[in-house]
Amino acid sequence: ARPPLRALLDAAGDVLARLREPPDDFHALARLAGDMARLDAIEREDADAASALARDFGDRFAGADTDWPAIAAAIEWTRRALELAPGRPSERLAAHLADPDAREEYDARAADLRAATSAFAETIASALGGDFDAGRTEWGTWSAAPFADLRRWAADLAEHAPSASGWTEYRAAVRDLEGELGAGAADRIREATEAAADAPGIVRRRIFRAWLDLVHAANPALGGFSATDHERIREEFREHDLAQNRSAQARVRERCFARYPDRFATATGAGQISVLRGELSKKRRQMPVRRLFRRAPLILQALKPVMLMSPLAVSQYLSAGELASEAISFDAVIFDEASQIFPEDAVPALARAKQAIVAGDRKQLPPSGFFRRTRDDDGADDDEDEEDADALAGRESILDALVGMAGDGVAEQYLSMHYRSRHEDLIRYSNRYFYDDRLLTFPAAGRETDGLGVRGVFVPDGRYDAGASRTNRVEAERVADEVFRLMRERPARESVGVVALSRAQADLIEQLVEHRRLTERDLDARFAEERSERFFVKNLENVQGDERDHIVLSVGYGPTASTGATPRRFGPINAEGGERRLNVAVSRARRSMTVVHSLRASDIGEDSRNPGPRLLRRYLDYVRDPATAFGARAAAHPDADPESPFEEAVRRGLEERGHRVASQVGVSGYRIDLAIESEDGAAFDLGVECDGATYHGAPAARDRDRLRQEVLEGLGWRIHRVWSASWVRDAGAQLDAIERALAEARAERRLAADAPSEASRDGEDAAAEPPPPPGLDPPAPPPPLAREPAAFFDEYAEASLADIRVGPEPGFETYATLEALVRRVAGFEGPVHIDLVVERIRDRYGLPKAGSRVRERIEAGVKEAIRSGAVARDGLFAEARFVRLPGGDAVPRRPPSGASARRIEHVADSEIAAGLLLTVQRLFGAERDELIAETARQFGYGRTGSAIRQRIGRVADSLLREGRLRPSGDGLAASEA
Repeated sequence: ARPPLRALLDAAGDVLARLREPPDDFHALARLAGDMARLDAIEREDADAASALARDFGDRFAGADTDWPAIAAAIEWTRRALELAPGRPSERLAAHLADPDAREEYDARAADLRAATSAFAETIASALGGDFDAGRTEWGTWSAAPFADLRRWAADLAEHAPSASGWTEYRAAVRDLEGELGAGAADRIREATEAAADAPGIVRRRIFRAWLDLVHAANPALGGFSATDHERIREEFREHDLAQNRSAQARVRERCFARYPDRFATATGAGQISVLRGELSKKRRQMPVRRLFRRAPLILQALKPVMLMSPLAVSQYLSAGELASEAISFDAVIFDEASQIFPEDAVPALARAKQAIVAGDRKQLPPSGFFRRTRDDDGADDDEDEEDADALAGRESILDALVGMAGDGVAEQYLSMHYRSRHEDLIRYSNRYFYDDRLLTFPAAGRETDGLGVRGVFVPDGRYDAGASRTNRVEAERVADEVFRLMRERPARESVGVVALSRAQADLIEQLVEHRRLTERDLDARFAEERSERFFVKNLENVQGDERDHIVLSVGYGPTASTGATPRRFGPINAEGGERRLNVAVSRARRSMTVVHSLRASDIGEDSRNPGPRLLRRYLDYVRDPATAFGARAAAHPDADPESPFEEAVRRGLEERGHRVASQVGVSGYRIDLAIESEDGAAFDLGVECDGATYHGAPAARDRDRLRQEVLEGLGWRIHRVWSASWVRDAGAQLDAIERALAEARAERRLAADAPSEASRDGEDAAAEPPPPPGLDPPAPPPPLAREPAAFFDEYAEASLADIRVGPEPGFETYATLEALVRRVAGFEGPVHIDLVVERIRDRYGLPKAGSRVRERIEAGVKEAIRSGAVARDGLFAEARFVRLPGGDAVPRRPPSGASARRIEHVADSEIAAGLLLTVQRLFGAERDELIAETARQFGYGRTGSAIRQRIGRVADSLLREGRLRPSGDGLAASEA
């Protein structure tokens, strides 16, 4: 802690330097005396420390001449040497440090030591081969191990040498693993499990987890996925999507009602409105429909924008007119059941539409050609070139014609979603044999669901009366039994229908049902005419387009009453296209199909020339056991394979918790990923959907997140969704959520089972139609039209010039002021006649009348305003006597209340044209004379003289030539923009 002697001497030197010059004053002398006293103290301290410093530093201490930096370097060297030999140095080391040998001696010894260390390391590496982890020993590294410890360790290794091979294999595997995953990977696996079989799964999980972390880092939206937030977003989407549908419907109704006549601004004493009102007021001798459509097409379309008509009615009632512009036209025409419409019958409707939507099924009935066969046979043409030139030649229906034209302005779309059947068995047969399994159907929630699916009822004693009535009475009676059974057992809101393969059998069934109704009057409500889907009995030829909840199909044909043999005649099924009739018959049901038959499948030979009987045989085979038909019982098979490892993991987790789970439930394109069986095994209590290929393959969010789930819930499913991101994060929590959803579903199922059956309610109350969905009530239609004359032109407003400063009289006025006056008048009253411009400006100057000089000056101001562009002429020629603001449109105007109308020559042609167009729109078309008269009345002319009629008529003729007015029926209408 003592200061170096050199520093002390330096301080003394400073004191002696100041002694060379005498002090300036007493204070300087006092400071000098103090410095000398301190110097004396330093000298005494140095003398006292000299012996100790000499003992500490030996020969290196030389008093005032000591080399203190050399001493500091020696101390640093000693410190480093002691660090290399921790603890108290041995006497030998101290001797070497105090009296070292030559440097060369130490270099040689260091080289020998390095060689020995390297040889030791090589020996360890070759002997142990990295199979032994020094990090798990007490010494941590082989180079730091004491030799005594190494000897003991080697002796222990030699003792256990027979088991070393397994250890070396294990260490080799650890090296490979840590070479791929990094150091310490084996330790982390050992911390997770003691079972070697679990190690590969843990490794894969860590690899996938690292990959997911990388993906999530690059895509924060994925890494932040929350099942709760996502379900909330999906629910909001479903709500908004449903609201959008209701909003779209409301917008359509709003636009339709906006085209209704305005009760306050539509004249009802003229035009097409007058024609329609007159016909509605008649009690008899009304105008024929065809003529009414010709007289009042626009008002009829405005009031009824959607018309439901057959192709024949279009040709019968909608006259085409002599010109194309005279034909009533539509934005779109929609054909339903287009397979039953002859091409030539569809042409008149197609010609009236801007676009067409043609919906139909080529696997269903073609149009009936009974009355055309003779004509077609007589008019056959062998000229193939001429036939090829006709796009409709050889086509059964308009549907066939358009399918053949696909790609040439015709877009074809296959509607693969089957929405009707509430059970897959109802459509599986048709899907297999007619649609090549292209229809996408949805599975029902129950295997043995009561009241759903296909059921066969064989009537062994049924006999077909082939020779006389061509009916099967025993079978018909059984059909009537099934009808009344369904009406008693099923809820009243569900509808029932009967389809027979022959007309005679259908008539017999209808007679039996009507007779039985007389004795079972409690079911009258089920047969009521007011029902939206009333009971029917139909045959093959007229059932297409109908559907009911429950259908009873009567085959009718079978063994004959006389011989017991089965004739190979099955009515329309035998004919060409009979298979299409069969397809129609077997696909009419939404909930259940009951097939009543006396005919066995074995009674029909497979060698039939026509496909109809062969397919009838297969259908009778199918109805015996639809669940196992086609070798498929996928909806109930417990061993069906999951579609992805994710689904397999969810299924395995549910099965470990004791649940019976089926995979890929369904028999067509859409399948439920996983389904948990009910406790009795009769149904599925919960469907579990994973976001796998089915979810990702949906073409739109509406299909994926709303429509499919709504359809499944309508089929009795309770759906719970598991998201893969949530499963990876916490599989246990997702399994708990499935368990909660399952408990809720089973509780709802028990409540539904305990609720009273709807079939037990009062018939009339239950038969009432359900109310429409909320939000779909149409807005009230506009109120009736007013009978009093309506004025719908704007009032004429004169310009006010009081705020424009003027001189004493126009003759001395500047052109700038006159231009401002002209512009103001043209802005308020344009298009305005120049005579009225002169009158307004004369009034501003307070002149009683406009003399020739005043008129010339004002008209000169008008010309200057036209030249400068402040106003523009309204007319095609330079001599046009009307002006308006540039770019302004003419608006028809009537005189203010109590004022007189303008002279007809003071009304511009453009204003008359605007008035004619507005009037014809408000009248929804009118005859020419009516249009001229009503336009004149709107302009304020109480009496229409020849000059007024000629002027307005001339403008109307000009509008017709320009195409702004067009013929419509017997009158005129405004052309569409």
